Amino acid sequence: MLRDREKRETTSSHLHSRLPWKYSLPGLCLITAGLLLLLSQGGLYRQLAFSQASEREAPPMEGRILTTPQPRQIVAVSPKDGTERVLFKAEDGLIIGPAATPDGRRIAFILQRSPQRQEGAPRVRILRDEVWVMRGDGTGARPIRAFVRKRRGHKRIYPPPPQPYANLESIDISNDGSQLLFLRDGEILTMDAAGGPLREIQFSGGVVTPYTGKDETGPQFAPGGRRIIAHFVVTNADLNREEERIGTVPVEGGTIKLIRTRFHAWAPSYSDDGRWITFVAEGTPPKECPNCEGPGTIWVMSSDGREARELASRPDMGFHNPDFAPNGKWIVFHANRYEIQRIGKETSATYAVSFEGGPLKRIASAVAAFYGGNPEWVR
Repeated sequence: MLRDREKRETTSSHLHSRLPWKYSLPGLCLITAGLLLLLSQGGLYRQLAFSQASEREAPPMEGRILTTPQPRQIVAVSPKDGTERVLFKAEDGLIIGPAATPDGRRIAFILQRSPQRQEGAPRVRILRDEVWVMRGDGTGARPIRAFVRKRRGHKRIYPPPPQPYANLESIDISNDGSQLLFLRDGEILTMDAAGGPLREIQFSGGVVTPYTGKDETGPQFAPGGRRIIAHFVVTNADLNREEERIGTVPVEGGTIKLIRTRFHAWAPSYSDDGRWITFVAEGTPPKECPNCEGPGTIWVMSSDGREARELASRPDMGFHNPDFAPNGKWIVFHANRYEIQRIGKETSATYAVSFEGGPLKRIASAVAAFYGGNPEWVR
């Protein structure tokens, strides 16, 4: 027995000594580590991890989403079951917004109206921008300021309007509800939420101008209210072209800090903790509908721009105006879906996607492609 055992041990050690090093236990460990390193550098490991995260149970959807499914309504939608509650309904005009504090207790929006022409008055169309505020439950809605909106193409308005001129294109409200933020013809303006004059934010440099786009989110307050994040058009002198970039600027004005991205980006919005930024990246129009807007894709990146990844992309959809959920686990956005069978026809809806990626969840529909374009997720 003892001789047989010694013989087996001798044979085993002899075989191990004759085996190449790569078949030994340390060699297999080195090979496995090398493969994992290659997979991670090539992106395959990240894709596998992403697919596994997508298959996990989706995080809970809390709070409510404010949107405008019709031009004169502000609706609160439950992301869990899609139930809707009308918070505000105007008799006429068009609503821009809404914007809300993260706790959802204070809401602000712009109501564009065209006052009825009095008998004998000149036939000149004068639009009016009314800034409204209300409580989170829809009560206490009231206008705090009115501005005359100069119709594009008219060099002068006669008779002179009694209110100050403004072409307000977007609105946002600070986290504490004390300040409002507007975009007007390439200018970023602030105003006290209680009313008062508009104050323009001055930038240094002069080569960067705020982007003016009706269908995209305007400037947004950063968490804390000390800085503003916006979409800018930057002149690249070296390449002799303009690039769309995301940048921040102090509320009191000063030097603009650009956040580096690898592609054209717009419609930025911070997470409540300020660690992440969601935005829309450049897309290409579908071949079946060359005149439609390009299908923008939803991205998320760290606040310093060093880490970025795509969350949602559809060739038949154009995505707009993403916004973080209060818990940071979901992102809501507006989407125009192209009806390929009818060239140029678009349908509009509000969708959400998990911060980890995965399938899209339909939240609410809109009556036309223009409406519902600025969803706001609050507690």
